[in-house]
Amino acid sequence: MDARPLHHLRVFLLGGFRVYVADREVPPGAWRLRKAAAIVKLLALAPGLVLHRDQLVEALWPDLEPSGGHQQPAPGPVLR
Repeated sequence: MDARPLHHLRVFLLGGFRVYVADREVPPGAWRLRKAAAIVKLLALAPGLVLHRDQLVEALWPDLEPSGGHQQPAPGPVLR
């Protein structure tokens, strides 16, 4: 069981992208990769905060050829 406290998360998309955890803003420099911020934006707009992996891959790597058995980039490690 995770002992970390739960915090309220707020995501603002209009008037500039901003994320707050509890009452503290996540500074723009904290996003190591632009794709991590892009995933948060996509999830904030997704119904039920759920996106299929293929939807994320298509949104983040639009020029990537369909898999055809080849390994596609995994969006999960981008958020870590």
